[in-house]
Amino acid sequence: MPSDAPIPGRFDEDPRVHYDKQAGKYQYEDAGGTEYEWTGTVWIPLYDDDLIKAQQSAYAVAGVDENVPAAPVLAREERLNKRKAGEKDAKVPKGKGKGNAREAAASGPPKKTAVFVSNLPPNTTPELLAAVFSKAGVLHLNDAGEPRIKMYTDEHGRFKGEALVMYFKEGSVALAITLLDDTELELGAGYGNMRVKVAEYEKGKEDESKDKNEGEEKEKQQERKKLSAEDKQRMSKRMRTLESKLAWNSDDEDDPLAPAGGAPAPGASRFNRVVVLKGMFTLQNLADEPELLLELKEDVREEAETLGDVTNVVLYDKEEDGVMTIKFKDATAAQACVLKMHGRFFDGRQISATLYNGRERFAKSGSGAGGSGDGDKEEQDRLDSFAQWLVEGDGEGEAEA
Repeated sequence: MPSDAPIPGRFDEDPRVHYDKQAGKYQYEDAGGTEYEWTGTVWIPLYDDDLIKAQQSAYAVAGVDENVPAAPVLAREERLNKRKAGEKDAKVPKGKGKGNAREAAASGPPKKTAVFVSNLPPNTTPELLAAVFSKAGVLHLNDAGEPRIKMYTDEHGRFKGEALVMYFKEGSVALAITLLDDTELELGAGYGNMRVKVAEYEKGKEDESKDKNEGEEKEKQQERKKLSAEDKQRMSKRMRTLESKLAWNSDDEDDPLAPAGGAPAPGASRFNRVVVLKGMFTLQNLADEPELLLELKEDVREEAETLGDVTNVVLYDKEEDGVMTIKFKDATAAQACVLKMHGRFFDGRQISATLYNGRERFAKSGSGAGGSGDGDKEEQDRLDSFAQWLVEGDGEGEAEA
């Protein structure tokens, strides 16, 4: 601070001091022509544009343009500009938000949420299709709350053995193909296997119906504007129903859209990766064909691996029910295995497929069984620890124990 600066509290007595209304502060000019401003505690010099330019020129570096921002500043500005440009492109003009959103969705690839089913039995009904195909996911519902299933007929109104089944989520399509393709709609009915594939629209038909679809879309928009409060409430209820199905909260065993067997039981997470198959063989089969033990394990593992990673396959050759177990790496694959295998026929026997409940005990050769008391005790000990072994054992060495 200058030595001859005005004394605080006595600015009115010093002719050099004046009050700048624009800045709202006291200022004064010393004998050398330098202007100062009072901050409330000290006097600080004021810098004008000419003084700043003079200092810049004094410290300028040859070949460097002082008016160009530094590289980090330029990079940051470029990122901001790109971000603003992206936000601008994403913005929808006021009053046209819903229409533009639909156009943007229509311009992208359409979601594939339906499967086309062929080679169906002549006695097929929408109710039967809904019961079978709901194993793979939640079916889409129409305004009446019924599954959206289209049955194709010929010019005489006769069923052609083809149908379109629509799901609520796209991911259900792949699971439906995995579980149901090349299987019978009704097990043992004798009508042959149905074929399931992703529903595709033919290019020619798509082009022909483009104008028609645009006209229908405009009509639907007009209808939406005329929806009554009751209609809107019904549509909201339908969407809530579909969303609730995704959560698998239903405990109603009669619900066709819930998973087979209802929601997983509480505390079953330790065992829900293990599938128990019954009816896979008879003891006489194993006695007549010793090689059947290895062949069955290989065949079952090969088919199970189409659903997910398999860590263990065990055949219990002491069980009259023809028991085998499959342990998957994750519970989703195990659930898919149950849906695909349960009720199927194998060598004239109907297979039972369930998730392991943690209570059943199965016996096989080479597990320490014997006729003496000590052997019985060893067998009992083995059975008592069976659940833990089945759930925690991952290696094939354990499978062959």
